[in-house]
Amino acid sequence: MTLQTLSQVHAARDIHQGRHTVVKHGARGVVVDLHPSWSGTTYTVEFAPVGKHHRRPAVTLVGLTERDVQPD
Repeated sequence: MTLQTLSQVHAARDIHQGRHTVVKHGARGVVVDLHPSWSGTTYTVEFAPVGKHHRRPAVTLVGLTERDVQPD
């Protein structure tokens, strides 16, 4: 199933960059771009700010797959 731009999604698992968790499982986001290719589609997703009083900024990740995010 291919997600569409502006689809509401959530992280299907913790997403790491190196040793750091960038997005936690269940974090909510919005698909902002699609990147179709012969091997499948990847997504650019902007995750909402997290933390008390939104101290952390929104996080935008490029190259996520349907393994990483699922529709709400």
